[in-house]
Amino acid sequence: MSGYQVTGWLAWQHHMALVMIAGLYILNIKIELQDEVPLMSVRDAKLLVIAINFATQKEVDLCMEHIHIRHKQRQTDIDRYYREKLF
Repeated sequence: MSGYQVTGWLAWQHHMALVMIAGLYILNIKIELQDEVPLMSVRDAKLLVIAINFATQKEVDLCMEHIHIRHKQRQTDIDRYYREKLF
């Protein structure tokens, strides 16, 4: 926090409130898509929010496709890690 530049207590409170609201919004997205993409990262949720709000439906579908690809890779990495730990 050494580079954190807030000019006053009120500015810090406003910033922290916005950060908490953004975190809650991303958490809600992760919860909504938990069944479809259980390993969704914060980065995936952020990219999805940007795509939904500022892109065409085709680009949103492409974003979801990339998220599914990353999800499969994450699951493969998790499975490999635990398989190596067992032996």
